[in-house]
Amino acid sequence: MQGRLMGKRLTGRHFLGLAQKKISISTFVYAVTIEGIAGGGYEISSVDTGYSDCQLCADLNSLHLLPWSEGAVLAISNPHNFVTSEPLFCSPRVILMQQIERLANLKLKASLLLN
Repeated sequence: MQGRLMGKRLTGRHFLGLAQKKISISTFVYAVTIEGIAGGGYEISSVDTGYSDCQLCADLNSLHLLPWSEGAVLAISNPHNFVTSEPLFCSPRVILMQQIERLANLKLKASLLLN
């Protein structure tokens, strides 16, 4: 499982039409190697169990202009189970948010140092 940025490219009009809804994407993106080969043995998605869809819900607070593509923006999304609407447990972003929540429950706060 890779922690790299994956997603869909949409036109602005299409994105705005879907911003309040959820965009579907295959769970294949969570079970593929960096070379694009389907990995095996993942609970979420595999050759044995099939590749279901999940829903992406854009975090509009994460919008960033892309300077290399005029008029384009990047929106980080949170994946959710298509059936239950629960956050997708294996998503690196979901895992990080859960860890931050656990720290907050312990009255702790994560810090990041950038050079």
